[in-house]
Amino acid sequence: SMDADLACPANVELVPGKKLSASADGKTVHVSSALATFAGSDDAVAVPIAHEMAHNILRHPERLDRQGVKRGLLAPLGKNRTAIRATEEEADYFAAYMLARAGYSLDAALDFWRRYGAKTDLGPFNDGTHPGKKARLDLARRTVAEIRAKQAAGQPLFPASAQPLVERN
Repeated sequence: SMDADLACPANVELVPGKKLSASADGKTVHVSSALATFAGSDDAVAVPIAHEMAHNILRHPERLDRQGVKRGLLAPLGKNRTAIRATEEEADYFAAYMLARAGYSLDAALDFWRRYGAKTDLGPFNDGTHPGKKARLDLARRTVAEIRAKQAAGQPLFPASAQPLVERN
């Protein structure tokens, strides 16, 4: 049986669209049909889903709102960019552990980030809210190496920065 307090409800919606995009609103993950098609396999489409689920699990939308961080057109300005970028990197890191624990291919995750970066990176025109292709792939490689080292040592697969996700009273 499952302890309901530890359950992680998640809604994932496939949204028609031609843009390679995914988002999280605190409850639901939205993945564009173009991104799902681009991914090309279950292992690969699990990557952006896990990334967006990580945003929801880690309560990034709530945290950014509490900090007064603006998204949309104001995202690249001031503290907004730094705060959003930190949540993106944290979601990438946490998602890799989710993928490993769920049995998805980490090689497929690395390949997804490589292909996604090659297709979407804006180079010097990147607004800085998301890691560029090199930074994102470097983080993915380091995280996969960390996970594989834990697997080889028979250690549990928990992110180094994991905080208890359920507050107990």
